[in-house]
Amino acid sequence: MQCTTSASLNACLIKPKYWMRRANLEKFEDVIDTYIADNEELATVVKDSFPTCAEHIDEIKDEVLENMREHMEKHGSHRACSPFAAMMWRCMKVETYKNCPASVWNDTEECNAIRDFMTECSPSY
Repeated sequence: MQCTTSASLNACLIKPKYWMRRANLEKFEDVIDTYIADNEELATVVKDSFPTCAEHIDEIKDEVLENMREHMEKHGSHRACSPFAAMMWRCMKVETYKNCPASVWNDTEECNAIRDFMTECSPSY
């Protein structure tokens, strides 16, 4: 599923081969307006995660690309799947979880502990 999700995110929201030379925020917002139309508060949180995550990933993209290059050289690989869509997807899920509106939050001890952990210990990407 991750591969399908990543491929869909790349194809629909991120211009291929040009990671974040501008991810298409407008397209992303259209998708969110379609799928989360019934909860404006949640839609806003998800939309806000997009530029936040794009910025985080942009900060580390050179290091990621270098690691990919080294891995391909070490293992004789000539082609590697881009990790950026999966990183973006994970980041957006974490950011949304950390900032989930009270109107849809499952206020249980387990959920609160997970959110506390994500907020204190887990990078978004």
